Amino acid sequence: MLHPSVDIIVVVVVVTHAFFNLNFLNALYTGKRSIL
Repeated sequence: MLHPSVDIIVVVVVVTHAFFNLNFLNALYTGKRSIL
């Protein structure tokens, strides 16, 4: 078991990483659509 603070840090990192991944994919999608 990890410490609660470490669990919170891991959750924050995963959520922010997923959020930036979604933003990146959304930017790629809109960029392709604007080019096409």
